[in-house]
Amino acid sequence: MAHRPTTEELGFSDRMTDTDALLWNMERDPKLRSTVTAIMLLDQSPDWDRILDRAERLTRLLPRLRQRVVEPPRVLGPPRYETDPDFDLAYHLRRVSAPPPGDFRTVLDFAQASAMSGLDHHRPLWEYTLFEGLEDGRAAFVQKVHHSMVDGVGGMQLALLTVDQDRHPAEEDPMPEKPAEEHFGLVEFQRDALVRSAHALVDTTVHAPGLIGRVAASLRNPVRVVVDTGRLVASAGRLLSPALRTCSPIMTSRSTRWRYFALEVPLDDLRRAAKVADASLNDAYVAAICGGFDRYHRRHGPPVPELRMTMPMNLRGDDELLGGNRLTTLRMLVPTDEPDPVARMIRIGEVSTRTQNEPAVAVTPAIAGLLNRLPERAMTLVFAGMFEHVDFLASNVPGLPSRCYTAGAEVLRWYAFGPTEGAAVNLTLMSHGETCCIGVNCDAAAVPDPDVLAECLSESFDEVLALGSADQS
Repeated sequence: MAHRPTTEELGFSDRMTDTDALLWNMERDPKLRSTVTAIMLLDQSPDWDRILDRAERLTRLLPRLRQRVVEPPRVLGPPRYETDPDFDLAYHLRRVSAPPPGDFRTVLDFAQASAMSGLDHHRPLWEYTLFEGLEDGRAAFVQKVHHSMVDGVGGMQLALLTVDQDRHPAEEDPMPEKPAEEHFGLVEFQRDALVRSAHALVDTTVHAPGLIGRVAASLRNPVRVVVDTGRLVASAGRLLSPALRTCSPIMTSRSTRWRYFALEVPLDDLRRAAKVADASLNDAYVAAICGGFDRYHRRHGPPVPELRMTMPMNLRGDDELLGGNRLTTLRMLVPTDEPDPVARMIRIGEVSTRTQNEPAVAVTPAIAGLLNRLPERAMTLVFAGMFEHVDFLASNVPGLPSRCYTAGAEVLRWYAFGPTEGAAVNLTLMSHGETCCIGVNCDAAAVPDPDVLAECLSESFDEVLALGSADQS
């Protein structure tokens, strides 16, 4: 079992990072809603009393689960969290019986409808629903959180606090005390803004020796400074410039209607396929996606040579707290017209490496801070230009490596469904044991026939996986 983090290791800041605030502010455009859903498929119904006990413990150990967002004037910084005076565990943790036929599609339909409804911004940003009475005596947890609360890596660390290594673990420790309540007014926000400015000044002073050295070097070689600054500005332009149209000629419309489906891929087979091309597992994953979109476009007309993809890149350091988001989103053009899956993996790897090495990647949190302080109308237009002409979003989240349980029920599969955030499709791979669980969220206006896309993606994954089988033989 992976290391189970302590609450101190998880940690949640009282304020949003600029990246968190960006995900929060994006929702001013409903098509950029940042609701993340996960489905935990269980072999049986868990013990409800144990579920309630574990949830109550977590809300006491992690005050964020009892906190709502409060927004100061933008000049005073990003939103903060304060205790919800009306916190009610029964609102956030629910239990329902699955309607007929009680299959996995029933759970998917509920999850996508729940995600489309978003989250109440006046309450803590999470809801869990236990679905009981599924076929073969199974059950499922539908977990819904706001992306501003935690990213994929932090989310999986948080998930470790909700599962056990054994079906019947040892008794829990005594119930912790309730956390102290915190509430903020305008004076507190002003004081916090001053404290943040002081901290920034201290950070600058602490790093002054290095700063002085860089200034001295720039005086000796001012041409180099001009060149480096020009490269950074050009790089920021490539990462942030608006896309005027989709690359896809058919996945062009956008809406607030989502459709979910899921795929499963053997993890070892995907690794072997990547090894054939001396590529990463992520390159093989994206290559299979590109092959699927090529098939989908050929079903509807002429092929398309490339599509615009966004992919989250983890910026979290080993010593950083796991609450909030420590990532940036990379945009790149990936090939879909390469018929050879090995060559496709190689080309995708080259594009991915080049994009990750863009100079502006390191300063994207600062860029997020600038975007968050734009006037609301300008900010909405910038976000729309950056995200609403993306063809697909793909992410890859390391999941749990071994068997796990929750309240006496074994977790059979765990799927994550990310928000489209303006793209036509979001595909999220989360490994669970030896299986890659791939949650696919389609904008129903862009992909009116998700069953056809599912078939095309399955065929392409089979093609990529066959490389590993052939190499093994």
